[in-house]
Amino acid sequence: MGIAALATLAVAVAALYSGAFHGWLHFVHRRGRVHLWHALTALSVCGLASCTALLYGAETLDEAKRWQNAQVLFGTPLCIGFVQFTWEYLGLTGRFARAALFAFVTGTFVLAAGTDALFEHRLLHHRIPALGLDYVRAPTSGLGAIMVVGFAAAMVWVIWLYRRHGRRNDPDARTLAVTIPMLCVSGLFDVALVLDLHKLPFLVPLGYMGVVVGHSTMLVRRFVQSIERSDALAENLHELVERRTAELRQKDLQLAHGERMAVVGTLAAGIAHEINNPVAFLSSNLNRLEELWRKPEETEEALEILSECQEGADRVRATVAELMSLARRDERCVEPVDLCEVVLSVLKMARYEARDRAVLVKDLAPCPPFSGDRRLVAQVVLNLVMNGLQAIPPGHPGRNRLVVRTRHLGDRVQLQVEDSGRGIPEGFREEIFDPFFTTKEPGEGTGLGLAVTRKIVREHRGTIEVESSPRGTRMTVEFRDGAVSEA
Repeated sequence: MGIAALATLAVAVAALYSGAFHGWLHFVHRRGRVHLWHALTALSVCGLASCTALLYGAETLDEAKRWQNAQVLFGTPLCIGFVQFTWEYLGLTGRFARAALFAFVTGTFVLAAGTDALFEHRLLHHRIPALGLDYVRAPTSGLGAIMVVGFAAAMVWVIWLYRRHGRRNDPDARTLAVTIPMLCVSGLFDVALVLDLHKLPFLVPLGYMGVVVGHSTMLVRRFVQSIERSDALAENLHELVERRTAELRQKDLQLAHGERMAVVGTLAAGIAHEINNPVAFLSSNLNRLEELWRKPEETEEALEILSECQEGADRVRATVAELMSLARRDERCVEPVDLCEVVLSVLKMARYEARDRAVLVKDLAPCPPFSGDRRLVAQVVLNLVMNGLQAIPPGHPGRNRLVVRTRHLGDRVQLQVEDSGRGIPEGFREEIFDPFFTTKEPGEGTGLGLAVTRKIVREHRGTIEVESSPRGTRMTVEFRDGAVSEA
């Protein structure tokens, strides 16, 4: 096998690889069909080059005509693929010229596949010792010459399209400046061969291979750039998601704080009354101290009054400290949380709301600490206790109870808040955790308490369930040991 035949087979192998690669890119990256048309062009070049190499080994007229007809057959999809690739690549929209070209190509394909009219029934002998090439071929008939000229005109038209519509500042312009002239030279060279103007080897496979390699380079470069842009967008999106997540987490804290302040507002009147008693006591004792100041012999009574004043001030300080602890707005702080301690702290605050509604009953079993945010856990307890109390109409505290229980259940810590109120209507039990849903009278609630409660429980890797009947409601919360979720 001579140098020309080996080189032509090498072109076929390279074109086959390029066609398979871009076919795979099309199925992986289905944005436009430019890779698909490039794959069709490359595979057609593979077929054309293979037929040319086989023609170089032909010895009889029948063999020569068989491989020459095969060249024409592979040339038709090559032409279609190249034109379609050009249309996609340049973003063209016209249809008439393409339709005329495809009609011409289809006619050529039918003639090559079903007739013997494109080549004469005689042999021409070509011998090129420098390339080790010695082959025969059938000369082109008049109809075949017309078809060859038509193909050449089609290629000149495509080259003109690149010249007219190609983007001058596009970095691909340099590649096109090399591949398109290579195609022109090889095409004109082979037209001259078919018209018997010389007897050198076919160069069209080599010319088209240059186009395939050039276009493949451009497409791969674009594909890599697309991946790099996608990576950059993904990184930006990740940063945006992180930023938005942080903002949402901050909004959640603000929402929880707002709901907590609403509850504090509800408690304020009762707490003010609780503070007024020791303040009035302090004022009275201070007036008595003023009288004793003028009687040095009454030292013992003065010391007793000072001790009572200290006790009253401690009561005021403790009440205010509980209220400020509940209302304080801090960032999330994860620490060991003693549920019984939290419940006792919350019930001190809630006893003012309970005084004319129900008796508060504590059933607290010791529980091991779990990891969480003490303030948020306290808000869960307070929301459930306040909801239970507000479900009980005021006026008959001796008839109603609100029971708060804690239990240690293996790896879980359980909180139950059970009231003897009017219960939740059956049709509303699926909606009570929805934001802004409330069964209270207008102005009596925000509708956010249970929604915020469920969110806090979920952030602490816990669960919350509700059981209700006309005789009352039981809310059950379970916490598992572990760090607070970042969700």
